[in-house]
Amino acid sequence: MVAPDGPHPILPRGEYWADTVASHQQGGVLLTVCVYPENSRIPLHSHEHSGLFLLIKGQHREECRSRDIQQSPLTVLWHDAREAHATHVGQGGMLGLNISIHSSWLASLEIDPNGIDAIALENSPIVRSRAIAMLVAARAGKPVEDLVLDALSAAVPTPDETHPTWFREAVEYVLASYREPLSTSAIAAQVGIHPIHLARTFRRLMGTSITEYVQVLRLLEALRLIVDQGTTIAEAAAQAGFSDQAHLARLARRFWGQPMREIKAILRSNVGIVQGA
Repeated sequence: MVAPDGPHPILPRGEYWADTVASHQQGGVLLTVCVYPENSRIPLHSHEHSGLFLLIKGQHREECRSRDIQQSPLTVLWHDAREAHATHVGQGGMLGLNISIHSSWLASLEIDPNGIDAIALENSPIVRSRAIAMLVAARAGKPVEDLVLDALSAAVPTPDETHPTWFREAVEYVLASYREPLSTSAIAAQVGIHPIHLARTFRRLMGTSITEYVQVLRLLEALRLIVDQGTTIAEAAAQAGFSDQAHLARLARRFWGQPMREIKAILRSNVGIVQGA
């Protein structure tokens, strides 16, 4: 990990030590797609405003005072404006989406960036799915602010809200088994809880239903197989737990606004997005 924060550059909004491919601004949100040179190290720095970073492709390692992260493609990191970090780019370079969230916009929504649970945000499949949806929406010049708000809501803890042991076990079971046929009743039986109580608690604590959570996990796995490993869409659908390719296509359009073949093309291109003011 890097040394405790000392003097370091604070990058203005929209500026990155990388080549900007495209950018799109809507209200308090600025999306910037950047290409980072291979085998490079970006020294300790921070950003004027907090935000998200979606690694689209490439090798990325980030160091900050509190942690050292090897980021996988199609995952998200939270960049707190208060904390400096250094970036290591691997062989082949990397392509990423920076999502800068203006502090005044957060304040207008009564969201305190200091209250964002970075670990919860980065581990949430819902946040990863929303980040991909932001990229697709921005490319088409469509609204993104609601998607950002949805993503942040998954990482703002509810006061005095704790996850009981049985609930954590249920989530772990889903994460391990989502590629297989799953039902709420089967998950409830696994942890010894009534299915209705599980369904209500899951929606309250996770902000989504069990069904949607499983669908998102399968979508993300299929996308990883397609983009990262070159798996065909039909093969990826089967490996990720979908009944068929058509089911995958319907859910990709539902969650990301485009069929999977279009998402594949976007992520394998330079990911140009509509220029917005």
